[in-house]
Amino acid sequence: MKLFWWTFGCLSISMTLGVLIFSYYQFQIYHRLESLSQSERLKEYGNLSRRVITAQFQRIKKSRSAGNDICRDLALRSRSRVTLITEEGIVLGDSLYGSNYRVDEMTLSQEYSTKFDPSTGGEIMSHSTLISGPEGMKKVYLRLSRPIIGDREKIKIFFQESGLAVLSFVCLIILCSAIISSKIDGAISRVVTSVIKFQSGDLRHRIPSSEFMEIQYLGDALTRMAETLKNNREILQQNMNQWEGIFASMREGVLVLDYDYKLRILNDAAIEYLGLTARRDYLGVSLLDVIRHPELNAIIRSLSEGDQYEESDIEIDTGDKSYYVISGTRLKVNPEQPMGYLLVLRDITRIRKLERVRKDFVANVSHELKTPITVIKGVVESLSDCIQDDPARAANFVDTIDRNTDRINRIIDDLLCLANLEQDDSQSRDEFYSRGIAETVADAVAACKTTLSQKEIEVKIKIEDEVILGNHRLLEQALSNLIDNAAKYSKRNSIISLESRIVDNSLELRVQDAGIGIAASHQRRIFQRFYRADSSRDRSTGGSGLGLAIAKHIIQVHGGTIGVESTPGKGSCFFVRLPIAVDDPRIDQPVLSA
Repeated sequence: MKLFWWTFGCLSISMTLGVLIFSYYQFQIYHRLESLSQSERLKEYGNLSRRVITAQFQRIKKSRSAGNDICRDLALRSRSRVTLITEEGIVLGDSLYGSNYRVDEMTLSQEYSTKFDPSTGGEIMSHSTLISGPEGMKKVYLRLSRPIIGDREKIKIFFQESGLAVLSFVCLIILCSAIISSKIDGAISRVVTSVIKFQSGDLRHRIPSSEFMEIQYLGDALTRMAETLKNNREILQQNMNQWEGIFASMREGVLVLDYDYKLRILNDAAIEYLGLTARRDYLGVSLLDVIRHPELNAIIRSLSEGDQYEESDIEIDTGDKSYYVISGTRLKVNPEQPMGYLLVLRDITRIRKLERVRKDFVANVSHELKTPITVIKGVVESLSDCIQDDPARAANFVDTIDRNTDRINRIIDDLLCLANLEQDDSQSRDEFYSRGIAETVADAVAACKTTLSQKEIEVKIKIEDEVILGNHRLLEQALSNLIDNAAKYSKRNSIISLESRIVDNSLELRVQDAGIGIAASHQRRIFQRFYRADSSRDRSTGGSGLGLAIAKHIIQVHGGTIGVESTPGKGSCFFVRLPIAVDDPRIDQPVLSA
C-alpha cells in the first residue's frame, strides 16, 4: 500500500506540474493567436467600413448625428466599436459614446494599438484606417476597437480548463499507479520472499525473473550473492568438520576460552578428563564456574596477568584419580590485545601408574632378593664356624645355600620372562602354530611332576582336544604355573582337576584345587607382580610371586582372559579362556623357533 501511495504521489505531482506548464504555454499561444486574429479581423472590417464612410461623407459633414448613426450601424455589423476621428482628434462619430469628446491624435498615426480598460480589467485592441475626405475636408481616421478577453476571465478559463485536465489526469494516474504498483509490489515481494529464504539458510533457492530490468538486476545480484555465500558456507563447514574431526580424534583435551574465561571450544577428550556431561551445557560458561581447581585457576590467572605460556601437573578426581599435564598459552589478535586462552590437557595417568609400578617393583625385587641373600650370608657365616667341627651341620648349611640360590635364580628367570612378554608381544606371536590343547596340558602336568609327587597330589584331566593357534611353549608355561600354584596351596593327598568346555567360540580351561582358598579382597589383585595373599606361607613354598603375573601376560598375548573363583577353606578355581583356531592359514603348519 505504501508503494501505491508513493507511486501515486510522484506521478500526481509530476503530471500536475506537467499539465499546469502545458496549460500555461497553451494559454500564451492562444492569447497570441487571438491577438493576431483580432487584428486581421479589425483590418478587414476597417477596409469594408471605409468604403461605407466614403460614400456617406456628405451626410456626415452636414450632421454629426448622422456620423453617430453610421458608426452604430457599422458597429453592429463588425461587432466592434467604430469611431470616426479627424486628424486634430475631433470625433465625428462614435458607436458607443457619441461625438462629444476628443481623442489623442498621437494614437491615430498607429495602425494598431492596445490600451488597458479599467472596467473589464482587460485590453482593447484598436485599428486605425486613414480615409481621404472630400475637397475642403481634412484627413479623417476610421478606428475600430474590440476588447481582448480580460485577465480575470483568462484566469477563470485557465483554471476551469486546467482543473478538468488535472482531474482527468488524476483518474488516469490512479489507474496507472495501481497497475504499476501492483506489478512492482509483486516483483519486490518475490525478491523479499527469496531474501527471507536466504536468511533462513536456503541458499539453493533462486529468485524468479522479473519484467522490470532494475529488479531483475537486483535479483541476479542477490542470486549470485547467495551462490557465493553457499560456496563459502560449504568451505567453512568443510573446514569446521575437519577441525572438529581433528579435535574429536585428539587424545589431548583442548579448551579454548575467551578473554572472560568463557568456554568457546571443548573437545570430547576434555569433557572426559574433566568429568563433564554434554558439551552444550558448558559452552559460554566460565571455566572457573565449571571446575574449581587451584592449579587450573593459578594457570589461568598467570596467563591473564601477561605470561605467554604456563605448564603444570594437576590431579583431577572424577571417581578415579587421574593425572594430567596442563599447558596454557595466550591467543592473540595483536600483541597488545589477547583474544583468549588455549588450554591443553595431556593424560599422564598411565605414566604415573607405571612410575608407581616401577617403584613398587624395585621395592619388591629388592625385598625378594634381600631375603635369600640375607639367609645365604647368615649360613655362610655359620658354615665358616662349623665346616671342620660338624660336617653334617655344614652339609645342611650348604643345602640351605643351594635352595636360596635356586630361589634367586627363579626370581631372575621369572623377571626376565615377564620383561620379554611385556616388551615384545610380536615375537611371541611369530611363534604361533596350531596344536591340540590336550598335548599342551599333558606337558604342563609333566613339568609339575616333582611338586605333585612330593605332596602326593592326584591330577584328574578331562580335556576336549580343541585345536588352539598359539605359542604352545608359553601356554605350557602358563598352565604349569597355574598347576604349580594349585599344588603349593593344596593339602597332601588331595586332588587337582583339569577340565575344559566351549564358551562363546572360546575354549575355557579350569584348574580346580581343594586348597586354602583366596579371600574376595585379594582376588582382584592376585595377578599383580609380587602380590601374595599370605606372604609368609608363599615364601615358605619357595615361590617368586611372579607365576600368576606371567600366566596373565601369556594368556593376554593369545587374546584370551584369565580369572579366579575361590571360597576361603574350599579351594580355588583358576580359569583360562582361549580363542579356538578357525580357518587360519597356519593351522596344521607348525612353526617352532629354534
